[in-house]
Amino acid sequence: MGPAPAWATHDVEHRFVVSGSVRAADGSPRADQKVIVAHPRTQISETVFTDRNGSYSGLLHLHDSDAGDPVTVTVGEEVKTIKAAYTPADHRTPRLARVDFGPHAEEPADHSVRWYGIGGGIVAAGGGLYWFLRSRRRRIEGRSKSRRAGSTRAKGKSHG
Repeated sequence: MGPAPAWATHDVEHRFVVSGSVRAADGSPRADQKVIVAHPRTQISETVFTDRNGSYSGLLHLHDSDAGDPVTVTVGEEVKTIKAAYTPADHRTPRLARVDFGPHAEEPADHSVRWYGIGGGIVAAGGGLYWFLRSRRRRIEGRSKSRRAGSTRAKGKSHG
């Protein structure tokens, strides 16, 4: 009997990590949920469980030649398929993917809309403030010019 096969998952080029979180419909974290991360072509999979925060991380042993292959992530009856997206020649950058389950999976889009809305509000408020101050400055400058013109006329009248 020989030694058990060893996976070289300590090297970046052999490691593809899928992580994410699982949340209930109300957004609360789902602890102890079974998550299966699988590479269907090679039939390699890893089963992990979510922690108390609903987070999980699964490791697949993929090679450079597996880049672009589908990877499935299953929680209960829900299955999500992603591509093993990485550059095969890059053996330095960690090969990672994120797959979330539950209502928070749409949060980045919601936050970006909120930030655009907030940014647009700030720009509109700044523009309004600019025009208000500009018109106020023009009124003040207009009054000053008319006062100066009035005092010049007054001086001219007193001499004549």
